[in-house]
Amino acid sequence: ALLQRASIYTKQNQFGQALDDYNAILSIETKNIQALFYRGMLYEKLGQLGMAITDFSCVLKLDPDHCQASYQRAACHNRKGNFIKAIEDYDYALARDNSAPNKHSKRNRLKPL
Repeated sequence: ALLQRASIYTKQNQFGQALDDYNAILSIETKNIQALFYRGMLYEKLGQLGMAITDFSCVLKLDPDHCQASYQRAACHNRKGNFIKAIEDYDYALARDNSAPNKHSKRNRLKPL
């Protein structure tokens, strides 16, 4: 129920309430992958890239094949200017997920000349 409500709060741009719900979930279930991932997405949306990277890293520790967490962490690294880490995360995700061809183009734009 809290996960659904947090999603609704996010859609309504009530980010503080959404974070409260994600934090409440994670205080009970510290390894809730969905709550960690969506809180990471919210942190990214709010520009709190370090916090987002931390949450996406936790997701990947719990589920190394969670490609979307790797893509999102790569996007955060890219926004922070950490291009090598972004490329590493894109490569990691692409090695596990060939169903998203547009991700190749994002990774290729980061490739050093």
